[in-house]
Amino acid sequence: MNSDRSSRAEQRFSEALRLFEQVGNSRGVADVLDGMAMRQFMDGDVTGAIVAFDRVAALALDVGDLLRAVVPRSTGGHALVFAGRALEGLHRTEEALDLARSLGHADGEAFALWHRSEALTAVGRLDEALDDAGAARAIAERLGHRGWTATAVRAQGLALRAGADLAHAEDAFRTSLVLSGQVRLFASWAHAQLAMVLIDRGALDEAGTQAAAALAEGPALAHFEARLAACRLAARGHAVAGAPDLSAALATAATSGHGSSAAELALL
Repeated sequence: MNSDRSSRAEQRFSEALRLFEQVGNSRGVADVLDGMAMRQFMDGDVTGAIVAFDRVAALALDVGDLLRAVVPRSTGGHALVFAGRALEGLHRTEEALDLARSLGHADGEAFALWHRSEALTAVGRLDEALDDAGAARAIAERLGHRGWTATAVRAQGLALRAGADLAHAEDAFRTSLVLSGQVRLFASWAHAQLAMVLIDRGALDEAGTQAAAALAEGPALAHFEARLAACRLAARGHAVAGAPDLSAALATAATSGHGSSAAELALL
């Protein structure tokens, strides 16, 4: 899944699910369903992933695997933010954060803080969003978790851009890109958001380079932001090679349930 081999991931998940069901291991079943929900999300099916994450979180709680419930509850909240249902997403991420903290689960706390920060930015509570992103970054750096550090810095950049602090937002996304390493989802997100900031700052040539890089890597989930950046550039007369036109990008976002980018594309 993390190397963008979706069909192979589906085969492996299906095999693992069959084996766990054969031996009656409910925790194993929940674990596999969690991975399958994440694959659905990475493949860009935002609407389906919301339902899948809710089901996995409920199953994990039913079998008493509280640690397992943190990730699907938080990621389900993140999916709701992408769906344009930010207030619902905020509630989900708060549930996940409370659970992680009650269990002393620092990794889960950093994860949920990242997601809550993005939800807070989406509802316009920017100071709180920056506080959460900073707290997520501090935990991730203490744990030596490069991936959650990259996403915490992304969350900082989103809040800064929403507050029109474009210089610091640009610094944040460049840092997130460096930290993303081989995690192609995070790298594509960083390229796309850096392109957005550069568009806002009028640096359209470099923005085009960043948008093209965002489209060239990462799973389908990453490409909603990449297409939005490319369409914003096209609206300013800077075409990005290989990018879909506005109507195609809007149709893909709407069909997949990525309401946040669909709303911005509709404004274009």
